[in-house]
Amino acid sequence: MIGDPPQVVHIGREVYPKYPVVTFQQELDDTTLLIQACFKMADKVTDIDNLHTKNGNFICGVVEVTVADRVGWRMEFGVLLKLKATPGPLAKLKKWGMDSYLYAPKDDYKHRAYWRELYTVEEAEHLTGLISSAVEHGITFYYALSPGLDITYSSAKEVAALKRKLEQVSRFGCTAFALLFDDIEPEMSEADKEVFQSFAHAQVSVSNEVFQHLGQPRFMLCPTQYCAARATPNVQNSEYLNTLGAKLAPEIDIMWTGAKVISRILTVESIEEITDVLRRPPVIWDNIHANDYDQKRVFLGPYSGRSPDLIPKLRGVLTNPNCEYGANFVAIHTLAQWSRCNVDGKRDPSINDTVSADIKLETETEDGGVGEDVPSTLSPNMYHPRQALRNAINEWLPEFFRPRAVWGPIAKPQQVVAAAVPIPIIPSVNTCMSLTTTTTSCSSATLPLINSNQLQALAEVCSSVTTSISEATLCEKALTHEDLALLCDLFYLPFEHGGQGIQLLQEFNWLKSNAHLVTQANKKGKESPTEPEVTEWFERATRLEEISKAVNLLFQHLTFVPNRELLYDLYPYMWDMRGVISLLNSYIKWLGFSKGWKETFMSGEQEPWVFRGGLTADLQRLIPVDSGNDLFVYKPPDVPSSKIYTIRPYLPMDESNVYDVLVGGFLSLSGEFCFVVEDEVGLVGYALAALDAKQFHKKLELDWLPDMCDKYPSPNKTADQGMSRPEELMSWFHTFKGDVPESIHSQHPSVMCCSLLPTVLDQSVAKRMITCLLAALRANGSFGVYAAVSSREQFMLEFYGKLGFLELCPGLSPETTYLGRTF
Repeated sequence: MIGDPPQVVHIGREVYPKYPVVTFQQELDDTTLLIQACFKMADKVTDIDNLHTKNGNFICGVVEVTVADRVGWRMEFGVLLKLKATPGPLAKLKKWGMDSYLYAPKDDYKHRAYWRELYTVEEAEHLTGLISSAVEHGITFYYALSPGLDITYSSAKEVAALKRKLEQVSRFGCTAFALLFDDIEPEMSEADKEVFQSFAHAQVSVSNEVFQHLGQPRFMLCPTQYCAARATPNVQNSEYLNTLGAKLAPEIDIMWTGAKVISRILTVESIEEITDVLRRPPVIWDNIHANDYDQKRVFLGPYSGRSPDLIPKLRGVLTNPNCEYGANFVAIHTLAQWSRCNVDGKRDPSINDTVSADIKLETETEDGGVGEDVPSTLSPNMYHPRQALRNAINEWLPEFFRPRAVWGPIAKPQQVVAAAVPIPIIPSVNTCMSLTTTTTSCSSATLPLINSNQLQALAEVCSSVTTSISEATLCEKALTHEDLALLCDLFYLPFEHGGQGIQLLQEFNWLKSNAHLVTQANKKGKESPTEPEVTEWFERATRLEEISKAVNLLFQHLTFVPNRELLYDLYPYMWDMRGVISLLNSYIKWLGFSKGWKETFMSGEQEPWVFRGGLTADLQRLIPVDSGNDLFVYKPPDVPSSKIYTIRPYLPMDESNVYDVLVGGFLSLSGEFCFVVEDEVGLVGYALAALDAKQFHKKLELDWLPDMCDKYPSPNKTADQGMSRPEELMSWFHTFKGDVPESIHSQHPSVMCCSLLPTVLDQSVAKRMITCLLAALRANGSFGVYAAVSSREQFMLEFYGKLGFLELCPGLSPETTYLGRTF
């Protein structure tokens, strides 16, 4: 079936997804059912009448500033020298009434760094194909060149090279051009200073000369001062901008990004100001959906913060969207809708407010609430962002059901991180101690490893793990309109979260802030508290869990879509978001379960409203773990998987699957700080801790070790007589001393251990589980934890090292290594 998850096929050194073998007719029937269901859902949203109508001479289209983020597997806007051009993206522009595409990929080295070099025959063939496709679809193809890094404006040779390069592209069929002088140092060479009065005069001279040489085609220029923030000293008094306005040929359009490089709003007043200075209306180079500055974010929200009142005052708008082509449907579609409207359906006075609001609390929409009321009926010439989003989702949904193949692993650009090593509960040597080889609850005592079958129950429960959801029906697997609405809300806009994203922030923050209500009720020993405040807390905790389940369902639906190209574009972001929300939900469950909650993490010292990382980072910052950024750096799976792991507090019913003779002390004496992780089959791991290691060891000696000593008599041997590992463990029960060195306890008062089955392939599970455990300890006043690991267990030493643990007191014990971290 199409919905079944792929297996992995190794071809040479590459890894490719392999799908179950099915007949062509079966696959066709399944696809047909999914597409039919999709269109039925899409019909619920009314299309707008003027969706495919061009708005006169208003330039409207796309800027492409990056080549494909994955090399050689498909075509997208601006992909050159990789694959044969395909008309798909350009056909969509034409379909939506857009008319322009500006080719300006900074990672095409012949566009920027080596702008003087001509294209080879093969390169020319590909670029000609892209231009021909644009012409075929009625799209004006602007070829942009960025010579500003090293051009000598006064050199006739340099200007001739510039003309020669653009002449070559004109022979490919290109009839529109642009020169980009953005993101360069505004300094001239000594040779240029002898010829030109200013930097602006130099750019104007070259631009005008090239414009005339090419026969005065359609032409754009991106200035060095391309936004108000870069205008010196300001827009009105900028000598540079005023020179461009006065000297540049009036037929050349000038690009502008607004108040900032990424402008939250564009006001009528600001556009009138720049128009007056440039002596022509600007073409807006709009970066509102650009994500190349932050690889943790993608923007799926509607075109917003720009009133249709601006349209008569602009020459046009070109959007510079996400790096991932598949993620740009909403951005481009809603811009197309906006360009054909002349009435602001969301008349917000702040849009025309001359006071710039650079930063806005992301808990609010532009209306100051968690959502926007969309009028029940909107005329075709009226624009409202939320309604535009609905229309875009309506047309985007069928795209997910169009079968598209993809080759190779996901290669989303991001930080290179060391892969977390899964901790095997049952290593190659079948030992009783294997469940706790991550750490022990003892201090300086030797950590013996013995053979035992204590973990057989857990091994049986967790041995047969599968990623398939074979019992689900096609309808249950199908992505829905509601799924996409949630997806867009989770990844909305640079300065604004979507309504459901805001709800997540507010619910979690409220639950965390009011957890003391539940704690007090738990301390009173009430199994079913009746206080209305406590009841409300659990109701809102249930609401958060419902949101978490909806996100899980979205994640699974997305994983099964036939369009693997779209999946590969969105999967890394959705995988990360799902994990963070699941972590929050796990922490809230612990707060409801905990009897020792404290307000130490409610100091308000952390500022959550910073933009980098988007909603994912905002949610992460609400977890009370300082200095834990490394625990939030994850590498997504190379191949998409629908596998979901859930972290939750340990419950008494888990005892048979988790219990071992060493971790039993944690379960019996410190159950409040015990977490388990499970998949759809059962438990696959745990993380256990004690808040105060000294007190914990005293309780072990008084309440737990005596029972172990009765159960396991001391062997009648000494270490010199060569004890077996079972005998070493039995001897350890009788000789254990829980002395924690003060040098360790002073900074790391808590002790922990953890373990995962080797079947857990998701390398982020260990980090998320540890994060939840550290948050629980932090909420109860602890700021440091240590783990005692056998010095012989190199695997475990490396594992803890990759979780940010450092060796404490080297040389303290030849048999035990102490590893700790603060948080």
